[in-house]
Amino acid sequence: MNVILRENVENLGTIGDNVKVSPGYFRNYLQPKKLAVHADENNLAQVEHQKRALTKKLAAMRSEKEGLKAQLEALQIVIRRKAGENSKLFGSITNQDIAEAIEAQGVKIDRKQLEMEGAIKKLGSFKIPVRLMESITAELNLSIVADVE
Repeated sequence: MNVILRENVENLGTIGDNVKVSPGYFRNYLQPKKLAVHADENNLAQVEHQKRALTKKLAAMRSEKEGLKAQLEALQIVIRRKAGENSKLFGSITNQDIAEAIEAQGVKIDRKQLEMEGAIKKLGSFKIPVRLMESITAELNLSIVADVE
């Protein structure tokens, strides 16, 4: 059956795409979550209108995210933690800790935007990718230093 996607669906398509799916997938997943509609004349016209509105909205959002990218790349985040021998931390630095440190600098981001490969467990300097949008990724400069009391 042919359907029109109302949202981006991973491994299927983007907004406005006319795709062929099985009736069960549409009935049990796409339709209840309002991710797709039947492909007919009225729905095609409605989706085209939504696409034009979305294009304008995405342009505004893209310029906002570019400004946020410049802010993030200008930041130098320093987190102090207790460390033992061989520069190993007592505990670890997670994406939640980094998001809180960024927020303390006055920039608000969601911790899920930080693309870390697990927690940081050593002292040092790191470059953390922050996915702001589909095609916009910022590089955050992070330094983990020993907390000396």
